[in-house]
Amino acid sequence: TYLAVLQADPSHFSAALNLANCYFRLGDTPAAVAVQERLISMKGISAEHRVSALNNMGQALRDAGDHRAALRIFQDAMEILPHDSSSLGNLLQMHRTLCSWRDWEGLQRRLLVATEADLKDKTRILARKAEKT
Repeated sequence: TYLAVLQADPSHFSAALNLANCYFRLGDTPAAVAVQERLISMKGISAEHRVSALNNMGQALRDAGDHRAALRIFQDAMEILPHDSSSLGNLLQMHRTLCSWRDWEGLQRRLLVATEADLKDKTRILARKAEKT
């Protein structure tokens, strides 16, 4: 189980992330958020992992109805990785939920640019894999 993995290695990022997702699916938002907070505060994790934990925590808060807290979390993720398409999408969704239209078009453009860059990266990776086969 994820708890057993974390007992053996408390810094195991994937086990903690999956445990938080399990808590979330079970409807235990406080437990999910607590695990995400621990992940976010871990020393030595990559920016990508920190942003992943922030996005998951924001989604848990959003789904629990704490929209303002979720908005702040998604904004924190954007400060770390300003071009992360998942964070941009989450931030746009929160702005729409809160009827906050300031810089709406700018956020949409940023999401489009980030998504196009993601698609180009994935296309290059697939092309390299195809060349090897």
